[in-house]
Amino acid sequence: ADLTRLYAEPRDGTKASPVDLVVWPESALGLPYYHPDHPPYFNDLLALGDYSLLTGCDVLEPAGESHVSAALFNKGWDSSQLYHKVHLVPFGEYLPLRPILGPILEGILPSDFDHGSSTEPLTLAKPDIQIIPLICFEDTDGNLARKFVRDQPQLIVNMTNDGWFLHSHQTEQHTANAIFRAIELRRSMVRACNTGVTCVIDDKGRITSRLHDPETGDTFIEGVLPATIAVAKHPPLTPYARWGDWFAMLSLALCLLAYSSALIAARRSA
Repeated sequence: ADLTRLYAEPRDGTKASPVDLVVWPESALGLPYYHPDHPPYFNDLLALGDYSLLTGCDVLEPAGESHVSAALFNKGWDSSQLYHKVHLVPFGEYLPLRPILGPILEGILPSDFDHGSSTEPLTLAKPDIQIIPLICFEDTDGNLARKFVRDQPQLIVNMTNDGWFLHSHQTEQHTANAIFRAIELRRSMVRACNTGVTCVIDDKGRITSRLHDPETGDTFIEGVLPATIAVAKHPPLTPYARWGDWFAMLSLALCLLAYSSALIAARRSA
């Protein structure tokens, strides 16, 4: 909140916020989304100016479902839009084959998060831009990211907690994988990461800015990355956005066909 105030609070005697969007990382909130302290907390923070705030959070629904989520606040708490993570991480956010593995790993992962089902983009109030919210490793899933694509101005936003990688090269590997989503869909991407690489990627897959120590280049620092991002009014609907992994599947089918034909020909020769 303190870092947000440094950049979102109006300056030079104006009432307008100098930023349109502030992004916090995955699981940035220490308390569940519906905690009673949150409405006054966010209303106070968003009263600084006419900006939007996107943060990762954990949502515990009254009906009992729990989700790894993203919340977009445009004006205040009552204006929030929620996205529930679709692609959960096995053994981290849910336990596969729980009836079999549950009794063995009960103490490690006693309960599961629930999968989200919606791939509707979130919408900024100012400017009129759709947000493609990808949480953590969802930025490595091209087939999921393409389901958010619409014929509208869009920006991919990835909120990540790479803390479990510690200070390793895996954070760079995660970033390298995320770059492909910008290339495949021709949409710029913003990444806000705890421990990982916080950066801006343009729609050609080029990192235009990243949060790092200017002297050492180290990305494992605390800070804010301000950036101005160009978003096309009519971004292209790429072949991958339209048809997904058809080329890879076709290539696989041709390889299997060629292998089968060679195997049959070898047996006939024998």
